[in-house]
Amino acid sequence: MAGVVGDALAWWLWPSAERAGAFHLWALLVPMALYSIYFALLAALTGLGWSIHLWAGTIVTAGIVGLLLSYLVLPPTEASHQAPSAHYGN
Repeated sequence: MAGVVGDALAWWLWPSAERAGAFHLWALLVPMALYSIYFALLAALTGLGWSIHLWAGTIVTAGIVGLLLSYLVLPPTEASHQAPSAHYGN
């Protein structure tokens, strides 16, 4: 199910190197979808013994880790973090 959601997000966002924002958003949302589906199925089938803070925090943390890893795969370009117009030391 999470693979279908990931494919649907890829179709909707079209993540690529040219569309870095879409790529980083996709990398955030796919792990969050995976863990959301996992905890929903776990709660429906066997019950969920964790508090809301623990399982919701796990979903958010997975998304943050996915986002941070996406910056290793596709780092910001030079144009996105240029220095101010004044050049110091020259």
